[in-house]
Amino acid sequence: MFKKFWNVVQESYRYFNEQWKKDWRKIPNVITELRFFLGLVVGMLMILSDSLIIKWIIFGLFTLVVLTDKLDGYLARKLDQITELGKVIDPVADKTSMLLVLIILSFKGLQPLLQILVMAIIFCELVVALISVIAKGLLVNWIGKTRMVIQCLAVLLLLFPIDLNPVPMGVMIIAVVINLISVCSHIYEAIQKTKM
Repeated sequence: MFKKFWNVVQESYRYFNEQWKKDWRKIPNVITELRFFLGLVVGMLMILSDSLIIKWIIFGLFTLVVLTDKLDGYLARKLDQITELGKVIDPVADKTSMLLVLIILSFKGLQPLLQILVMAIIFCELVVALISVIAKGLLVNWIGKTRMVIQCLAVLLLLFPIDLNPVPMGVMIIAVVINLISVCSHIYEAIQKTKM
């Protein structure tokens, strides 16, 4: 059992390594790699400092993360550079950036209700990631796209250095509701997929 699992891991690693060597320099993939790196920088800055200047830098960098999410997909289609590597690293960069920021926000002394809402979104993100692994990929539907737009807006409002209460709370509630609908739609999709 373990040997079989280990063989799958090694095979996956070899395949990913081949794809990486072949396609990592393509423009859409470079943008995705940059987004992954910027997400890590945002997380590090959130942990290291609470100064107003750093908060503005964090907000600016995360805005860049959100904007490049659409840019790499657009360029991949426009330049005819859709690659297997891109299909793997794009969702990884998205999930890593979003989850890292949400987890750090949940420890940042938010109001209790906001903290619960942030934790609910983290839970939904993890469930969608798990379903995606089990179902070997999920289709991106309009619910998923709407979920990401509202969720990115909610996180940007939480990161905004000037207090905007109660706006972030309202957007977070909408984000949680859409996340729950999205989770249900992905569960349904995964069940339908396994029946085929």
